[in-house]
Amino acid sequence: QSEKTNVFWLNLMWVISRLVGRRLSRSLLLIPITFLYFLFDDGGRRASQQFLARARKGNTSFLMTFKHMYHFATVTLDRFYFLGGQGPGFEVEIKGEDCFDKLTRGGLLITSHFGSFEVMRVMARTQKQLSLSILLDKSHNRDFINLLSKVDPSLSAQLIDAGQPGTQLVGQIARNIELGSLVGIMADRVLPGQRSIQVGFLGEDATFPLGPWLFAAILKCPIILCFGTYEGGTKYKLDFEPLDITSFSGRSKEVASNAAHYYASRLAYHVERSPLNWFNFYDFWSGHGE
Repeated sequence: QSEKTNVFWLNLMWVISRLVGRRLSRSLLLIPITFLYFLFDDGGRRASQQFLARARKGNTSFLMTFKHMYHFATVTLDRFYFLGGQGPGFEVEIKGEDCFDKLTRGGLLITSHFGSFEVMRVMARTQKQLSLSILLDKSHNRDFINLLSKVDPSLSAQLIDAGQPGTQLVGQIARNIELGSLVGIMADRVLPGQRSIQVGFLGEDATFPLGPWLFAAILKCPIILCFGTYEGGTKYKLDFEPLDITSFSGRSKEVASNAAHYYASRLAYHVERSPLNWFNFYDFWSGHGE
């Protein structure tokens, strides 16, 4: 959807969620908003049905698509509570948190448009006192970034602009890692002009970005894969998995390719376990990221 449309609804969600709380917000906001998108967003509805047919082995329906969109709306609403420092009201189950205890410096925190990144961010900052930077293109969804920065003013200082020249970008990521920061990178969408690779995913080749894995191959830094799923109610689950980039041999591009394939297999595993947490509402297998 256009950024203007998204930001209008998100601003409305933020204002009302602060006034009436999460329980009422879900009834007053999420059901009608989800219903509107379900009725009028033909592309999103069709993409959801295509994805669910893959992830659920053909077992899908219009009701399941509505639940899929409602799941996304709920996680989006909860972003405001996590960013606003109200995360303690949620129940978060954590697996693999010993990954952080073994770190001697910073590293890459690899995630995707699956589940919630904010719940990981809260855990990293409040429970582990970890420094966290986030890599994203500031020119993409600028108004949305500004909105999130209103909710959490510290967010702006944590952003690394992916739109800067390549050598500067690698240098900034390397400096942050050496200073002990974790750098969060989404590794499932390809933006125009980015290097990509075709990887088998849920039964068919899909286009994944190669950049995160080239960074990892060049920097040879610790990597932690992150999967944060919404489990219903106030429950979230965090799964952290270490990835040793040195286990892949060859030159940087070959190492990056092997790492991308491995990541896609782990993402598919978690997606099949919790398909309603998949939040790419476009034809993921068309070869065109968003």
